Amino acid sequence: MKNLSTKSTKPILTLAAAGALALSLAACSNGGGTAQPSASASASAAPSASASAASPAASPSASVNESKPHHHAPIESVSATFAPAEKGGKTYVLGTLKNTGTTAITIKSASSKYAGTVELHKTAADGTMSVDTEGWTIEPGKTLELKDDGFHIAVKDLKAGMKKGDSLEITLTTTDGPAHLDLVAGEAAAGGHHH
Repeated sequence: MKNLSTKSTKPILTLAAAGALALSLAACSNGGGTAQPSASASASAAPSASASAASPAASPSASVNESKPHHHAPIESVSATFAPAEKGGKTYVLGTLKNTGTTAITIKSASSKYAGTVELHKTAADGTMSVDTEGWTIEPGKTLELKDDGFHIAVKDLKAGMKKGDSLEITLTTTDGPAHLDLVAGEAAAGGHHH
């Protein structure tokens, strides 16, 4: 009978540990439940009923729930996309986000490992754009329209060029924990946004 030494079982244990870690990370990353983005999003100036359901946070002191390390906020991309852009350049996330949860959620900030800076922007009725530090509240079951002349997400200082069909992950920091958006570069966000 062959004697199994510690030396021969270490690779098996290491492989098993790596497999368990990969499975737990896959389960965590699939928890966001994002919908497949489409290449059409409205960038019209007309206000929509869904845009009125989302408003800046009533209280800038709303706390971010960080007590649930593997919990993902129920914010999904219904049709959000971004325009292709060069390395070092910027692009904008436009389209629709939906709160699929049962409580109001405020999006406080955004980030991406693929960009130097990600900001929540709002455009006033007079066309003035600014960084929105109050955040955006989406009521349960309601949507938020991201568009040139309203709320949108600015992704700046891209670490790589993005062409049509490329993917970009954006993490939203919300009052209900992080929400991960997996977006695909399309045509819709290219519409004449100037900052």
